[in-house]
Formats: sequence, structure tokens, C-alpha cells
Amino acid sequence: MRFVKSLGQSFLGLLADAGGLLAGFMLAYFVSFFLQIRWALAAYPGVLSLRGVVNGIFCGRLSTGLHLGTIRASFRDNTEDFYTLLASVFTLNVVCSLLVSLSFTFFGLSLWGLSLNEVICMWAVLVSSMTVSFALINPITVAFASISYKGGYDPDYLVYPVMSTLGDIVATLCYTLVVSLAKSGAFPVLLAVAVLAVIAAAVLSMKFLESDEYFGLLKEGVITLALVTIIVGLTGTILGEITKTIGQYPALYMVYPAVLDTIGDVGSIVGSTLTTKLALGEVSSDLKAFIGHIPEILGTWLASIIMFLAYSIVASLSFSSTYSLYFSLLMLKANIIAISLIVPLSLSTAIISYRYGLDPDNFVNPIVSSIADTLSSLALLVSLMR
Repeated sequence: MRFVKSLGQSFLGLLADAGGLLAGFMLAYFVSFFLQIRWALAAYPGVLSLRGVVNGIFCGRLSTGLHLGTIRASFRDNTEDFYTLLASVFTLNVVCSLLVSLSFTFFGLSLWGLSLNEVICMWAVLVSSMTVSFALINPITVAFASISYKGGYDPDYLVYPVMSTLGDIVATLCYTLVVSLAKSGAFPVLLAVAVLAVIAAAVLSMKFLESDEYFGLLKEGVITLALVTIIVGLTGTILGEITKTIGQYPALYMVYPAVLDTIGDVGSIVGSTLTTKLALGEVSSDLKAFIGHIPEILGTWLASIIMFLAYSIVASLSFSSTYSLYFSLLMLKANIIAISLIVPLSLSTAIISYRYGLDPDNFVNPIVSSIADTLSSLALLVSLMR
């Protein structure tokens, strides 16, 4: 029964990842444009990953808060915990954009051969694009979480999977627009947006100076970011290697965001359902939690396989008149590699953070989503090797 529930709700949640094909179609369409700017394509996975980190923390806290009753299913007239969460997540988004810019500066100067002017432009693009996408994505996240919870659905299965896909579409649009503006000479405007975002984060920090909840989330979030900022640079480098291996293969670019979404969402679903059980005292934080969670793992995994095969069919037929069995087998191989690694990581992150007195919601989604992006990219690269 738990397997069937997990399969059904996971499939419903992962079904939204098909929307990632739209983001992928945009990537495939604009890839030649991104390749004209040396850092633009390599930085793209980082934009998706860091958007996933911030929204992952927000979704995890939001879902758990709805279950525990500390957050109401409403945007207005909500609890103090809710508004503190909004403020802390905005600040974390700004810190996140600054840290990832710093990480890309290291990779850009050491591996990508960027000049100082290119690095400065990259900083303005990353901070401003992440700020704009945050302003668009988070209100939608609150609305969807409230509607799903009131409708009797479990937010752990639906909120992050749906919002990660919609977030990728919005982030891709914002990133493409901002890169286009930078290329057309609108750098001063982008710099102004970035500076205003930093100032707003500083003002919020002063306002919530006495809030343990505000700074507690920031403290644990920054710990996560220390790992994530290294990972996203590796993801971008791997995407560069994929480009060298296949050239401009549109079908693979089309499925790329959807693949990243799905692998991250599987880890999120498996981890979030376990963190909710831990918070409610339904399971112990030891090896038994792994064994007891097998029905949820298998149901979610099967749902992801179905989605991967669907992606391969849609993508191959979008750019060719014939279906490619080879592409479907490549996708299946990538799924097996990535899922077999991300599930143990997700469960371990939830249990270890809980046992050390940390909030698993601040670690499971952000760590899993960012590492999932790297693992997904690596799994695709390995699958391409014959």
C-alpha cells in the first residue's frame, strides 16, 4: 500500500518535471548564443542548482511547518514564523548568489580562461538574475503549497517537485534575459539590481537582529552553501565536457533540465518524507529508517524511470521524425547511475543532520538538489561513453 501511494504521488509530483523540457527546449534553442559568451553555458547549471538550494530550503521548511501547524496555508495573515522564513530565505538567496559568483570566479580564472572584465560582468548577471527569479518563484511556491495542503495532498510529495520545474523555467527565462541585457550593454542596470539586492538583505538582517530563527536558518544554510558552491562549479565544467563530447545535440540539451529536476526531486521526495517522519517521531534515526523506507524509495524510483523514458521519446521526436531507441537506453542508464547514488545520500543527510540536532529541512533539499545536478550531469557524461 505504501509502495502504491509512493508511486502514485511521486509520479504526480514528477509529472511536473516534464515542464523542464520547456526549459530544456529554450536551452537547446539558445545554446549557440550562450556559447558566444565563454562563461554563460558553464554558469547555467549553477543558476539552476542555487535556485534549487534556496527554494529547496524554503519548500522543506514550508512543508514541515504546514504539517506541524507553525505555518498557515495562506500568504496573508500568516504566522510570525512564516514571515521570518520569507526574510531569511531572501537573505540566503543574496548570500547564495554572492558565494556562487565567488566560486565561478575561481573556476573562471583557473579553468575557463576568463578576463577580469568578464568576471565582473558574470557577478552582476548571476546576482541580478537570481534576485529576479527569486521574486517571481517564491510567491508562486507559497500559493501552490497552500492549495495542495488545503486539497488534502502531502506537500512533501508535490511542492518541491512542482516548484523545482517551474523554477527552472523561470530561472532559464530570467538568466537568458539578463545575459542578453549584459551582452547588449545594459551592465549598469544589472549592477544596480545586484547592489539593491545586497542592501535589502542587509536591512532585513538589521530588522531581524534579535531573531534566532532568522539567523539559525542563515547559519545552517551557509554551512550547506560551503559545499554547494564548490559543486556547482564542477557541474558547469561537466556540462562543458558534455558539449565537447556531443557538440550541439539538441535532444540532450532539451532533456537536461528535466533530468536534473527529476533526480533532485527523487532525492527530495525520499528525504522529505523521511524528515517528516523524524519530526513526527514515527521513525528512529538509525539504519532501521533506511529499511523501513524501502516502499517509498522503490515507488519514487519507478516513477522516475517512467518519466525518463517519456523524456527520451518526446525529445528525440522533437528534433527528428524517427524515435531513437539508443537515446532511451542512454537515459535509462543515466537514471540507474544517478538514482542509485542520490537515494543513499538523501537518506544519510536527513538522518545525520537530525542526529546532530540540526534541522534536516535546511540540508536535505539543498544538498541533494545541488549534488543531484552534478551526479545527473556526470551520469549523462558516463552514459555517453561507449
